[in-house]
Amino acid sequence: METIQNTLKARACGVFQWIVLVTPSILELYYEDEDVVVASIVRAPTELSYLHEDMLNSVVQKRREDGIRALQISRLITFAVRPLSLKELRYAISTRLDSLLRSMNEWRKSKVWCDSDDTMEKRTRRLS
Repeated sequence: METIQNTLKARACGVFQWIVLVTPSILELYYEDEDVVVASIVRAPTELSYLHEDMLNSVVQKRREDGIRALQISRLITFAVRPLSLKELRYAISTRLDSLLRSMNEWRKSKVWCDSDDTMEKRTRRLS
């Protein structure tokens, strides 16, 4: 554990956000050998912009649809005039101008609809 912690500290170069972003992927390797975990840490870019790019590419590679949603969420958050509530974010992300949905009932039954703030929070964390 000490080797892993020291590697994380050294690669972070004092940038706390880097640790926050890399830690979830490291936790997925909990049952792997120390060498595998350290190699994963070393592969992570130290520049935040490159790390964000790698993370987004990884989402897109898993599922194209997730990549589109991740981009939508990023745009909404980035270009919002003020911080959005989860409720606002889930309504905004499920609204499309080119939608063929004709009623609220159809909209709520569609695959883009998100039922709760809790689900939206989990989805946002997974996609971002």
